[in-house]
Amino acid sequence: MLLFFLSRENPELAKAEVKALVDRVIEEHNTYIIAESEPWRRLQLTRFVCKVLDEKELGRMKLKRFAIRVTRIKGDADKSKIIKKIASKINGKVDLEHPDVIIRVFVDGDREIITEQLYEYTTEEIKCRNVNARPFFVPTSLQPKWARILLNLAGLKEGNSMLDPFCGAGGILLEACTLGIDAMGIELDEKCYEGCKENLWFYHCDDVIVEHNDFLEWKPNRRFDAIVTDLPYGKSTSLFGRDIDELYEKSFKKMRDISDKIVVVGPKDLSKILKRCEWNVENTFRVYVHKSLDRWIHVCGSE
Repeated sequence: MLLFFLSRENPELAKAEVKALVDRVIEEHNTYIIAESEPWRRLQLTRFVCKVLDEKELGRMKLKRFAIRVTRIKGDADKSKIIKKIASKINGKVDLEHPDVIIRVFVDGDREIITEQLYEYTTEEIKCRNVNARPFFVPTSLQPKWARILLNLAGLKEGNSMLDPFCGAGGILLEACTLGIDAMGIELDEKCYEGCKENLWFYHCDDVIVEHNDFLEWKPNRRFDAIVTDLPYGKSTSLFGRDIDELYEKSFKKMRDISDKIVVVGPKDLSKILKRCEWNVENTFRVYVHKSLDRWIHVCGSE
């Protein structure tokens, strides 16, 4: 069993991200989830992924160097007493500076969950693809963190297929490529289309197919495991003279013929339009960007 200790940045979104990827949720709490799963390093709103240990496993551990960290979720337990108790059961040497293994104890009231840390969240792997590090970007480009969150919410795994019908500068396609997802993009704006191809080439993802086309006119010849897209907002992006809500509605209707799962981001709550287009809105999340922009994430399945 694994324990996923969640970020406080957006707890409900963090839960949804974990639940979309794990095999089976065993326990769900405000700050952590215990599940059967592989240790997903791609999660963006999880601080730690840890293997849950029982007393017997703890006693059998032979470690050269280890450290113990205690996190109080609820209650006022004495951290030093817990550390001393756990350390006495481990065959090894305490090394707080350079441990080979970190034992994390999560105290939830009277309960002590003893774990071995497998992964701690870091931005090191994705920061090279931050918006301002790319050869081309537009003001509304998604940072890699948020592109990954969208892909995770769609439950996409290595070998799955996805379409971004409004791919812009290609931020979602870049993250899909790095995760081994079979990705394809469509972009109508010529400048963004060329910029997207430049970004994909720069990050060695030039095998990702991008078409210069209007999604509403595009004729698909396959279905996809999911559609993941950051919709045009009608501010920094061109709508080519079309009404924004009309564009959304026609796009959502067309998406039904291409996939049974969509994760779409827009500048407002689009639940009514999605339901009108016969999508089952499973989750909606509002994410503050700045004083003039909120992003609304909609996770939908076919009805």
